[in-house]
Amino acid sequence: MASNMSMTAWRNRLATSSHAGSTASARRPTYNQVCRASNLTRKNFWKGDVIAVPFHTPCTDPQVDPETDVAWSMSMQGPVYSKRRMVVILWIHERDMFCLPLFTSNKSSLRNKSERIKHEYVSVANQGKPHVNQGHYPPVEVVAMKKPLHEDSIIHLAGGVRVGCNEDITWAGRMTKDGYTAVLKLWQDLSEHAQAEPWRT
Repeated sequence: MASNMSMTAWRNRLATSSHAGSTASARRPTYNQVCRASNLTRKNFWKGDVIAVPFHTPCTDPQVDPETDVAWSMSMQGPVYSKRRMVVILWIHERDMFCLPLFTSNKSSLRNKSERIKHEYVSVANQGKPHVNQGHYPPVEVVAMKKPLHEDSIIHLAGGVRVGCNEDITWAGRMTKDGYTAVLKLWQDLSEHAQAEPWRT
């Protein structure tokens, strides 16, 4: 489904919606050595937005070189891998959003993933651009904001994360309505299948 989202429309949405909330929901932005919090609220975001956020996970890759990989660091709870990652917004609560992360898998898309887990991913295509699909499902389309998403981008359907509306967020694009609908249905089907697993005793 075509999208008429333009750069001007993006700017207008951010400029007007940042002042549209009630004073009760507004928060002061803070950027210092211990905190990075914006004054963005739920009114700044739409379902299907593709945003980039700070993304931190326990490091489970034994091949990471701590001397050269700047995304690796040691925390009080063990090694952590941190980078800015794109996520797509599935839905929005009052102060938090439920999102699915995007990966390129070291620019290999799904080519090197086990067949057992390929159904947990869906390929992403830039609207109007050629695309080679590596997944089980038709690719979902995104309208990029500034530059096209990487051709190997995939959405991790089983990798849902919480993102606070006031985090250090930038915009990358927006899914088409058909793309969003497809992702939501794939997520629902995958979740229902996992929830149907019998209780273990």
